[in-house]
Amino acid sequence: KLTEKSRRDVLVVVFEEPAMANYFPLWNLVHGEPRIPLPCFKELKDVLIEMGIEFEADALPEWQSRPFADFESACEESQARLFISPSPSNTELTSRLRAALEDSLEPADDGLRFSWAKPHKPWLVRWKA
Repeated sequence: KLTEKSRRDVLVVVFEEPAMANYFPLWNLVHGEPRIPLPCFKELKDVLIEMGIEFEADALPEWQSRPFADFESACEESQARLFISPSPSNTELTSRLRAALEDSLEPADDGLRFSWAKPHKPWLVRWKA
């Protein structure tokens, strides 16, 4: 459909790993099971090859997610990313999250970052319409 609707070229920016990849280890620590990743660069390449679409892919500059301002900010943002509502019925998950964050955060650039955090690697994928 992208090719059909395009006048000249199709351009797609896609990440080498899912945007939530830095939260995957935390997901496993809190929920006790691995997070199922969304499709990303490899899957797009596989689909284009399977469809016989000739494409080019150029790596774009890597970038690191902004650090959390403090521990409480890390808790709030991680709760949202791990789908933990801040209700009294989720005290066990919230406690696991806080414990996992205490073991997983390290100082970085005026804040805190996951010790396992990797930069995001975007790609520009393009093909002729």
